[in-house]
Amino acid sequence: PALVAVGYICGLNVALLMVFGGLLNWWIVLPHVADATTSSPFEAASLAWATKTRYLGVGAMTVGGLGPVIGLRRELVRAATSLVRAVIPSASSDVSAIPERERDLSGKTLFLLLIGASIALLIPFFWLVSSKVHGFLLLGLVLTTGFLFCAVAGYMAGLVGSSHNPVSGVTIATIVVTAFVLLLFGMTSEASSSGFSGPAATVLVGTAVCTAAAIGGDTMQDLKAGHVLRASPWQQQLVQLIGVIAAALVLAPVLQLLLDVHGFGVATAEHPKPLRAPQATLMSAVASGVFGGSLPLGFVFGGALISLVAFATDAYLK
Repeated sequence: PALVAVGYICGLNVALLMVFGGLLNWWIVLPHVADATTSSPFEAASLAWATKTRYLGVGAMTVGGLGPVIGLRRELVRAATSLVRAVIPSASSDVSAIPERERDLSGKTLFLLLIGASIALLIPFFWLVSSKVHGFLLLGLVLTTGFLFCAVAGYMAGLVGSSHNPVSGVTIATIVVTAFVLLLFGMTSEASSSGFSGPAATVLVGTAVCTAAAIGGDTMQDLKAGHVLRASPWQQQLVQLIGVIAAALVLAPVLQLLLDVHGFGVATAEHPKPLRAPQATLMSAVASGVFGGSLPLGFVFGGALISLVAFATDAYLK
């Protein structure tokens, strides 16, 4: 019932794309790349999906995550400019002149919160990577991709709802971009003296951006509902900040407990039946593949091409 409800909200267009993606993978591509001569057809199909064809989705989601950024370039520039203007004192600015139902948290407050969040991120970055340069690089990647993809998430959630938030796409795009940037700046798959490797740092950046995009879309949905109910935006934003901090304090130890008891994703001797974490496992596989050189780039570029064709077809039909 939940899937039917989401399908009803997203509409026939999105549903057809999902069906088309499944048919393209399992009926057209996979039969041509699976090797059923060394194992059963089921095992051959599962292996081909895990090591080859699911990376079509990686390429498609990367382009799908970056595409809306290009489409929203004017809005992004306008948002950045308005934040700078709000931070810089101006004699003409009068907050009291803004109606209560349209008043957000002030630009100065947002800027101070941004500085505080950046410091909070730098602490684990410096602790987990051996180089201060890499620590600042990770922070820059989080802030840059987070700003871009939170705008995409908020825009899509504002149009349809939080069920239409492209979190998977923007997260995979973040993972791919971050992995290649860190590789360019000398990080490797070998763990540093602090025990942190390039793939782990990449997943950490992806996790931060994924969380930010999810919260950004949810916040936009809440503000939309609050506007209908005649709420004050700045009051909503203040309470949402408290809610995010409270959730982080609760969720982190719960996830750590589940990890210690059950494990996630890959089966090990200690956790032979781990909890499923398909997105996290894919994030880890993509990051490790970039640093280890085992990422099947042919399938990634193939998925990117599929997404570009979809964008071009959509633009032509419009």
